[in-house]
Amino acid sequence: MRTVDMKQKDFVRDFVRSKTLKAIGHSSESDRLHESERASRQTALNLTRFLGYEPYPQDGSFDLHTWVGRAIYEKMTRDLPKVDQGNDRALSVKGLPYVAPGGESGGESGEVLLELARSVIGMQSARDLQRMPGPSDLANQCDVCLADKIAQALGIDSGATQGHIYVKTWIGTAMHEKLEQSLPKVYDGANLEITVDIENISGLGLVSGHVDVHLPEVSSINDYKSADLLGSFGLKKMRQAGVKVAYVWQTMLYLYGLRRAGMPADWANLTFIPRDSRNSSEVWTATCAYMDHVAVFALERAKSLVDVVRFDRRHTLKPDKQTPCFTCVILPRLNKQVA
Repeated sequence: MRTVDMKQKDFVRDFVRSKTLKAIGHSSESDRLHESERASRQTALNLTRFLGYEPYPQDGSFDLHTWVGRAIYEKMTRDLPKVDQGNDRALSVKGLPYVAPGGESGGESGEVLLELARSVIGMQSARDLQRMPGPSDLANQCDVCLADKIAQALGIDSGATQGHIYVKTWIGTAMHEKLEQSLPKVYDGANLEITVDIENISGLGLVSGHVDVHLPEVSSINDYKSADLLGSFGLKKMRQAGVKVAYVWQTMLYLYGLRRAGMPADWANLTFIPRDSRNSSEVWTATCAYMDHVAVFALERAKSLVDVVRFDRRHTLKPDKQTPCFTCVILPRLNKQVA
């Protein structure tokens, strides 16, 4: 078994976390928006406040919650003009605030803001339309969900049912985009949003993924994760119980692909940024050395599930009740409670 250099591990973790915190702290009024986007700024501001964030407090204060608000505000400003272009395959949006009849925000009714939020957040991205499973799919601990994704990629399932997106997921995307813009201003040694080929799986095709940050200087990757600080699946609980297995598998697959491409990739970092905290000290980076056997196991499992799908044996699979699977186990329970 490979011996992990704990000193190097601590150095890598602190290095990666410090770059993230510098990128967050760099956010200021100097983050300019394009002139053509000015018309949508007030509505973007109202929508940001509608979601519970204030990007520019009157007292001029700045903290982590403000930074998340600016990430939301800037994404709203970029995406609002796209709403008029139409989106016939919009996703349904879950987790929006309750709107009391007659309520207003910044001169716009709550009902108007609710519909606008649905339109903006529900727009499908290129990743939403991606059929081929990626590393995050291969890392899914539920055999049923991964098999269904493989079936869609193979055209066995149409995948035509309307998808959905949670507001928290969209906020996480806004935070990713904000970091992608800010990190180069404080550190020029990172490769951002690079595509890495993992492996060509027989009967399925080439599996590839998008790495948030590759840092050759410390032979590392960094994957940003937005999270709630509190709650059953919150960051505080994760720090005690450990990182989800799916996150470990996902990052090991990224490293596997990078190493096959001859790029320096010895350490995986997961940087968790809480959406519901004002204190940047709550930002947490978890670091792990590359484990080849984990990546290989994930790939072998995917290969076996390709055969299960191709030979029509999905009925033999069972949902992951141990984790448990959100789609197969938790969501049906929640729907029953609502019904």
